[in-house]
Amino acid sequence: MAQRNYPISTIALSLTASGTTVGSGNTQSATFVVARTLVRSGLSAGELLDTSQTWNIHYVVSAMATPYEMRLKLQRRNVLGQVQSESGYGTTRSGTGTFDDAIVWASGTWVALDELALVWEHRRPSGTGNKNGTIDANGASYVDAPLPAGTPHTRTPSDSLSLSDSASPARAISRSLQESISTSDDFGRQQEAFRSFADMLALSDDVDASPGGAPGTIVIREIALAL
Repeated sequence: MAQRNYPISTIALSLTASGTTVGSGNTQSATFVVARTLVRSGLSAGELLDTSQTWNIHYVVSAMATPYEMRLKLQRRNVLGQVQSESGYGTTRSGTGTFDDAIVWASGTWVALDELALVWEHRRPSGTGNKNGTIDANGASYVDAPLPAGTPHTRTPSDSLSLSDSASPARAISRSLQESISTSDDFGRQQEAFRSFADMLALSDDVDASPGGAPGTIVIREIALAL
């Protein structure tokens, strides 16, 4: 499970996508220098995994004044912005395109108010004049940070829609019920369908096993669809 962090400006990462593009600014340096440092501050203690993990960086380089080269790395910083740990570099890019860097990094322990930083370095390997690059924002680019096991995940509408019948017995049952009702105006058959639904629902994994036996949210949704 991963936490998605989006570039939203030349200085910030956010859990919410926004913005349009992030530009590097110009460089004439023949050696790599920092172009931008994008930071998300105020992390919780233990919010991200501290052991060796793969951090995925997906980014769209939509414009580039060549010859130009760029590379990315990650940092864990304290509340004062001091670097506590940093990863190795992703692949050096020298043209536009959609790219993925898989960086293996043991970031160390995340303490309260730590910062996650995405560092963008660039250089002009040859030629003269100012060179620069641009990364698309607004959800097109992101850093997937590994989360500890058991971190709560909020189900999104797309998650619910993607449930297959095999993963959701209640969905399969409700579909069968809907078909039985819609294909017959015989009240007796409709009653039988409802009884079968109730019997099978008792065996469904989608039923909340907590005291009181209250049905889970998926079952409620499926019953509503069936009715």
